[in-house]
Amino acid sequence: MTIRISPDSLDWTKAHHMRNVAASNALLARLNRHHGGGRAAVVMPEPEPIVAPEPAVEPEPALPPVATENRDWLFVTPRPVTTIKDIQRAVAKHYGFTCMDMCSKRRTAALAKARHVAMYVVKSVTPRSLPEIGYYFGGRDHTTVLHGVRKIDNLVAADGVFRAEVDGLKAQFEAGQ
Repeated sequence: MTIRISPDSLDWTKAHHMRNVAASNALLARLNRHHGGGRAAVVMPEPEPIVAPEPAVEPEPALPPVATENRDWLFVTPRPVTTIKDIQRAVAKHYGFTCMDMCSKRRTAALAKARHVAMYVVKSVTPRSLPEIGYYFGGRDHTTVLHGVRKIDNLVAADGVFRAEVDGLKAQFEAGQ
């Protein structure tokens, strides 16, 4: 599959969105991924000889002819991302601990429960892997994280009041997923 970029579209893109070479490379990579899943070749028009620019008589079009329908995927505004540290902070505050407590080696029942709830919320609302979650909780093993997540899952299934508490914590972060 070959993607041909018209000179008008290329000029419009350069004028409006290309501040440097890295930005243009990123745009071409997005085009390549969007139009062929990495199997397409982006073909740019041959460069024209450099001559003195003519004065612009007409205003530039609002959108280039090619990108009119699919412009939304080109310029995505970043949305807030839920981080493991944000979840740790909120759960620690809810249970009366600090983030350092969540990562410590202490294993008191109250602290372990808060830590397990935080691991459960992280696993529920982020795409993070068990080893990565364990790393953020003081370098714990992925099986420790799995145990904590399963334990909270069982408690949520058995206790409606606890389920409401955990759902309230999860609701704080599900919008930024």
